[in-house]
Amino acid sequence: MATYVPKTILLPNGLDEMGLKRSITRLPEERLGSFKRRILLEHRDPQDNSFMQFKKSPCRQLGELEKAVCRVNIIDSDITNPRLLVTSSKFYFWLDATTDPDIELELTNRDNGYFLEDIIDALNALTEIDVEILDSNYQYRKSLQLRVDDSSKSATDLLLESYENRLTYGYVSDYKFSDPLVFMTEKANPEDVTVSGDFYVDDINGVVLSYDLQHGYATYTYSDFPYLLWWQPVRVFELNDPDVDFLIKDTLQADSGEEHRLLNSLGTRYVNELLLQHPLEWGD
Repeated sequence: MATYVPKTILLPNGLDEMGLKRSITRLPEERLGSFKRRILLEHRDPQDNSFMQFKKSPCRQLGELEKAVCRVNIIDSDITNPRLLVTSSKFYFWLDATTDPDIELELTNRDNGYFLEDIIDALNALTEIDVEILDSNYQYRKSLQLRVDDSSKSATDLLLESYENRLTYGYVSDYKFSDPLVFMTEKANPEDVTVSGDFYVDDINGVVLSYDLQHGYATYTYSDFPYLLWWQPVRVFELNDPDVDFLIKDTLQADSGEEHRLLNSLGTRYVNELLLQHPLEWGD
């Protein structure tokens, strides 16, 4: 007589239909609560073809959602150009992005930046910023799982026909305007905007004042503060990342000192997987 082994079959419901509309399927043995959170996240922050969404998508597809570690706020009104940068193997923070970094930590160094606690302590040491903890278990997480990101971003805004416009973001720099006649001479204070062609930009709040009526576009770089620092179970970074050599290469002694030149076991695995997809031979 044949034996039968019972097998659990997940019956479809309304959530499965909603997930399919957003290209998300329920994982084996996934609870409906977890599946619901993934659908809501996709609805609030839908994926696109940008590199930022590519960095987020593996966590969503695998059901391992990223966690917000902390929120970094600027509390010193004299700080106009801050920057926070997470690369494949390093953490940087600048109070002024035009100078040397105030914080530089190696995420693979067990004595300097290996755990999130090291990064939070380094940020808390700066009196110009405030760090709001959002993850109570951050002390036990490795820094190498931080999402690769840069607070310095670019944007383009349409200017309303007015003498004053507020840009979408604050902490702006490197701004350019499409109308060179209205924006000819930048002034250091709003009181100095007295003749045609004068304009003033409040770098912190992103407010643009001009003597003439504004129109056209403004393209600018901004620092995304308050900044959310994210921890990812599944991390994505580029192989041409500026600090990737600290991960995939061992050091060799050169005339200028030790340099990361020789591929280690992790780097060899990455390169072999890349060559399987792209042989990089003539004609391929």
